[in-house]
Amino acid sequence: GRKENKMFKANLLKAEMVKQNVNAEELAERIGMKKSAFFRRLNGSVDFSVEEVRKVKNALKLSGDQTLQIFFGE
Repeated sequence: GRKENKMFKANLLKAEMVKQNVNAEELAERIGMKKSAFFRRLNGSVDFSVEEVRKVKNALKLSGDQTLQIFFGE
């Protein structure tokens, strides 16, 4: 079967987006990704690449700790 990325915490990313008042369309735009591609990552059907993680981190000004928590379940 398909490898599940259990480490990515979509709920934490969504919470941070809500806190910053950034919707998925806006974040997708900020990181230069099609909305549909971003939603596939948000719902876990596609993993974020290292580069995409970096772009999200910058777009939302996440700390290193937040980034680890959200994307790597640290």
